[in-house]
Amino acid sequence: MTHATHPTLLFHVDPARNMARFYLLAVEPTLFGGSSLMRCWGRMGTKCQAKRRIDPLAELKN
Repeated sequence: MTHATHPTLLFHVDPARNMARFYLLAVEPTLFGGSSLMRCWGRMGTKCQAKRRIDPLAELKN
């Protein structure tokens, strides 16, 4: 089964405060048919930090 993901990319830029950040959210399939929420964030031009939450909607399935 193929799942199409549509990531959401957000930017927050404030030159007066020297702030340039990005945030990425994406729902991705897991190997076992579930879903996971991938979150990435960081300063623009650097490596992002990432967290993945497996099956964030599991409590709604019951």
